Amino acid sequence: MRARLSTLIALFAIAALALPAGATPVPGDPDFLPTLRTEQTFFHCASEVKVQNVDAIQGNTPSWDTTAPTTSFTAGGGCGFYDNILSGTAVAGPTNSAIWTGTFDGNLDSIEVELHRLLAGAGGSVTFPALVMTLTVDGSVVYDGDVEGFMWLPSSTGASESATMTFTDLGYLTEHGDGFETREITLQVDSYNEAQTAWVFDASEVPAGLTFNPATATFPTVKV
Repeated sequence: MRARLSTLIALFAIAALALPAGATPVPGDPDFLPTLRTEQTFFHCASEVKVQNVDAIQGNTPSWDTTAPTTSFTAGGGCGFYDNILSGTAVAGPTNSAIWTGTFDGNLDSIEVELHRLLAGAGGSVTFPALVMTLTVDGSVVYDGDVEGFMWLPSSTGASESATMTFTDLGYLTEHGDGFETREITLQVDSYNEAQTAWVFDASEVPAGLTFNPATATFPTVKV
């Protein structure tokens, strides 16, 4: 009898081990709860070439990561895009504008963009004409059009100016928790009704980049 009881206990233990663990909730489940992880990233040069249009034409598009640039322009750091009035850019194609490509892992609902350019025209906090911005996520264009209301602020050196804006309501809330799915992202910026512009980045004075899921949306905002 004792042998049979021991056998039954062993069988129950094996059966318990064979039961599936609690599955991660998916969209549609009552306990599905997507959350958003904030991550600040910085644009980096694709190579040591200072005019990044050359790299982009060759298919070596600048990207971003979480490491802030530490080398100043005066020490040889940084690079930029020459954005001429012709506009128009394609990955591994003719590049007359600024373009960056990269990834973000997890749920995604907003992207803050921080841009820096060499100072053009009057200094101070001045509202300039619209920029044309194109944002692509996983091969789908989620926004392609004008963005207005930028307030350009001069840097401490007076050699450049910066501005921020935020794309909101992207709606990529597909995973329980923060998620881990890798999303492919491309951002293109055109100067539009302005003179030629030099978009600069990857130097300590010009820490341009993207913040994914920022805690607060920075004006101007674009609901996609």
